[in-house]
Amino acid sequence: MAGEKLTKRVVDALAAPKPSRVGVKVRESFVWDRELKGFGVQVMPTGLKSFVV
Repeated sequence: MAGEKLTKRVVDALAAPKPSRVGVKVRESFVWDRELKGFGVQVMPTGLKSFVV
């Protein structure tokens, strides 16, 4: 979902990142806004979402 216009609906639909293999530590994932350069959402494995600039 990289490069989306970040609307409330898009942010609410973001899911926490899942590990791809056993033993791989999962870190946060980022989704960046396609219109506002440098603005995005950080999604933690716990499901916590934070806006970043």
